[in-house]
Amino acid sequence: MKIFKQCWALTKDFKRCPNKTKFLVCKIPAHRFQILSASVITIGLIIAIIGTITTIFSGITSSKVNDDIYINTVEVSNNTKDIIDRQKGHSKDLQKITTLLIANQDYKKKYEEVLKELDSLNNINKNVKDQIFNAIQKKDFKTAQKLVTNLRTNEKKVQKQHAKTAKLQGDIFYLQLNYKESLRCYFEAHKLDEENSKYLNGIGFIFSILADYKKSIEYFEKALKSDLKTYGAEHPKVASDWNNLGMVYDSLGDYKKAIEYYEKSLKINLKTYGADHPYVAVNWNNIGVVYNSIGDYKKAIKYFERALKSNIKTYGAEHPYVARSWSNLGGAYHFLGEYQKEKEYYEKALESGLKTYGAEHPDVAVYWNNLGRAYDSLGEYRKAIEFLEKALKSNLKTYGAEHPDVATCWNNLGAAYASLGKYKKAIEYYEKALKVLEIKLGMNYPTTKAVKNNLEKAKKKLKN
Repeated sequence: MKIFKQCWALTKDFKRCPNKTKFLVCKIPAHRFQILSASVITIGLIIAIIGTITTIFSGITSSKVNDDIYINTVEVSNNTKDIIDRQKGHSKDLQKITTLLIANQDYKKKYEEVLKELDSLNNINKNVKDQIFNAIQKKDFKTAQKLVTNLRTNEKKVQKQHAKTAKLQGDIFYLQLNYKESLRCYFEAHKLDEENSKYLNGIGFIFSILADYKKSIEYFEKALKSDLKTYGAEHPKVASDWNNLGMVYDSLGDYKKAIEYYEKSLKINLKTYGADHPYVAVNWNNIGVVYNSIGDYKKAIKYFERALKSNIKTYGAEHPYVARSWSNLGGAYHFLGEYQKEKEYYEKALESGLKTYGAEHPDVAVYWNNLGRAYDSLGEYRKAIEFLEKALKSNLKTYGAEHPDVATCWNNLGAAYASLGKYKKAIEYYEKALKVLEIKLGMNYPTTKAVKNNLEKAKKKLKN
């Protein structure tokens, strides 16, 4: 969603593309996203109902004029039987914004599952359940939060029951993009019910959004251990756990391990559901993202097209998962130098994202970023700046100034201004991006080095 979105938590490496232009890749997406296996059932269901389920991926942008490195976003998805989430990651050639995907179900089914989840909160009477559900359905999160807060204040402190309502409260904070409060609530739930993989996955997911990948891996591994013990090695929830870990390792640039975990997830899902299931489409998408990251773009397109075909069959052409597939295909075609095709796919993704989420959603920011890259590749630098500024404005509102996704926007704006010969403006943006990345990713991180290289080149050109 975007999510996920996911992410996102950017990793950037630069690599030579066919036109000798360096590209910086970030993975998000996915803020950006992956799927938490039984981890955030309520949130996944809720998000699905209000249309906040998506994954965002973007490609990498480059400036053919000044050879500056662009950071792009690619969508990665995770699947989980019952939930949805968003993570961000990065890769060698693409920035992924990842959003956890929710299981494919029609809206009627989602309503039923949300009600079922609320019904599991035994101390809530039907009237209160209905009020909470209706508030969430209307996206009236303040009312929903107030109802749950009152509920938690008045309910008996039965441990597992109190953990469920803490999780519900965290889910509502998540829908408001308040990740720190969401994390606090998930930790409270985990403290009350330590072996519950749902809460462990929720914590891991939020850490991935906040770009704390070591912590994310720690809690995803705990969730995997719990689910292996409870369900055995071939259960769909275990497949989701493998997928989630794959997403984080992909974000860290450990592509070998990411492929290994994605393929474990794919094997279980194929055996459980068959080739036409949406969880399998998620696996195909994520494997495609890794191949894109290591530069095997034709193989990446093969996997993205499989995911696209499956998602259109399952959801129809206007679904967020379909938008994700279009965005990822755009990123792959970018690296093949087919910029017009890249632009067309990104435009389809953006149109769908705006229709689903509106203009202020982080997934839409990813599509704006990617489309800005496409315009830059086509030499339309002012148009590129227009879209990149929209992405920046959205990400600042969602994450604040000290997030890798915001640094990505600043870097890309710097590259666009450098393409126009406005090196003072480019330096201003590069310096902002570099400051954030040095703090969040470290001075020796490939993405940080790439932005530093952009800055040094801009300073040299200014002197000349």
